[in-house]
Amino acid sequence: MKNIPPVVGISPNELQELLSQDSIILIDVREQYEFETERIPGALNFPLSTFKTEAIAEIANEKEVVFQCHSGHRSGIAAKEYFNGTQSQKHLGGGILAWNKEGLETLAH
Repeated sequence: MKNIPPVVGISPNELQELLSQDSIILIDVREQYEFETERIPGALNFPLSTFKTEAIAEIANEKEVVFQCHSGHRSGIAAKEYFNGTQSQKHLGGGILAWNKEGLETLAH
């Protein structure tokens, strides 16, 4: 049996493509104040400090979940916690910092 890696980082462009296909749920695991300052369009806020996999699974339904944070550290933790053993769990490598570096759209308050 092949060993499945629990977490795979994806690029900002890969994430943008998945979002444009409406095939994923994007979960931003930063704290609410960070989310309110700047966020990726379509992201839902579930801070890692209050993370509950059951709540996310309920919202995701049949869609794949991708996690995102500021630099990729917290989203990697969340993705590993959410991993169910059947397929690698994705997160945005480099977080919103990488997203911004690519010049992709964010919503800011």
